[in-house]
Amino acid sequence: MSKTTSMLVAGLLAATLAAPALAQQVIKDPLTNVLRGVTPEEAAAMQPATAPNLTLLPKYSATGAIGTRLNDDHMSYAVVVRRADGSLEHRCLADKAAAVAAVKNATPAPSFARPISLQLATE
Repeated sequence: MSKTTSMLVAGLLAATLAAPALAQQVIKDPLTNVLRGVTPEEAAAMQPATAPNLTLLPKYSATGAIGTRLNDDHMSYAVVVRRADGSLEHRCLADKAAAVAAVKNATPAPSFARPISLQLATE
């Protein structure tokens, strides 16, 4: 198989997979227990919520390296808070607002540091 043919087959396969599938939505009527077509209101309620924009933006460097520029939707946040007993609580959070809230709402731990005095030995 030539390189051109391989590219055409790959392109057709990608286009086929990307095409939306035809589907029919039905719902079981709660009164008659019979399947029926959905109303526009029911169809709208069954649609998934819109997802955040996770578009990957290519990034090219002067050296020829190829990377991806990510936005804040791709970030996760690790927050470590010292508890009142001195132990550490580690939490992984999906968004910045939750991370900021976790830090603001943390109970402040008592200070375990004690002042010390240093005496230098002199000869």
